Amino acid sequence: PQAEKMTAQGRHAWAFFNQTQNFINPLFDALSGRTLAPAILLPLVTICENIEAREYVRANEWYMKLAIGNSAWPMGVTSVGIHERAATEAIFCGKVAHILNNETQRKYIQGVKRLMTQAQVLFPTDPSKSVW
Repeated sequence: PQAEKMTAQGRHAWAFFNQTQNFINPLFDALSGRTLAPAILLPLVTICENIEAREYVRANEWYMKLAIGNSAWPMGVTSVGIHERAATEAIFCGKVAHILNNETQRKYIQGVKRLMTQAQVLFPTDPSKSVW
């Protein structure tokens, strides 16, 4: 309703919607042009299938795999002396998830997460299958 759009909360929701739409448009362009990387396409398909089945926990697990991957992340201090651990180089070299390297990909993956959250609000399921 028009009256709801005029409230501060309504304007915020409208701005959020427009931002999400702008974030997701490059994804649609990549899909229609068949230029989306297979490393992104497979998790996105799995996320969509799980959302359709209202398996939001599984969809969120696939989102996390897509967003941050399985790479090692430094926890706390990574260098405490003159000797460096052998595995420390694996933390900082080529195992960074692709989403962190490309701003456009990061934005449309964030848009997918927003759509996941909205789907969970509009199509609720058992609490054991929900992510809150």
